[in-house]
Amino acid sequence: MRGRRERTAVAGKSRRRAFRRRLYRRRALAVLFAAACILFLLAMVFCGLASLAAALAAAFAF
Repeated sequence: MRGRRERTAVAGKSRRRAFRRRLYRRRALAVLFAAACILFLLAMVFCGLASLAAALAAAFAF
């Protein structure tokens, strides 16, 4: 009985470790997704400012 209980305890510990690893992987994916969204928003704002500057330059050119 003692060996069996130790084996189940070790299995539970390894399972907990695997769950934590999976959690870290999910968190890493979430961080990557958030970084991609932020970069996309910054690119959109930059493109909007560039188009606005181009429109102002065109308006002043004419």
